[in-house]
Amino acid sequence: MSDYYIVEGKPTEILDSYFEQEDIPFTLFNFKISKVYKGEKDIKSKYIKVTQDGNKEDSFRSHPLMNINEKYVLFLKEIEDGRLIMIGGPNGKFEYKNDIKAFQSNVGETVNDSKLKKIN
Repeated sequence: MSDYYIVEGKPTEILDSYFEQEDIPFTLFNFKISKVYKGEKDIKSKYIKVTQDGNKEDSFRSHPLMNINEKYVLFLKEIEDGRLIMIGGPNGKFEYKNDIKAFQSNVGETVNDSKLKKIN
């Protein structure tokens, strides 16, 4: 399996919220893939499980939790136990903004389909 993935899709549900090392919050999402920009041949399902740091009670201001059924592009890395986690926290998540017809990170960076297709 590839170590890195770039996918477009929507989180459909929260599967779990938990803590690691007693105080680091995480949320596990079921994520429905609509498009794969990197790692396509390794993704065998239309649904993947994605881990994001934070939970409903303890989210990070610069990296709020994904909203269910909103469209995102995620830059993901597979970690040792097989989980997929966003690369670089808020830099690995781009939410679709209808007003600009592009995906935008919380720090204002934007990507669109043509930029993403150029990534190998």
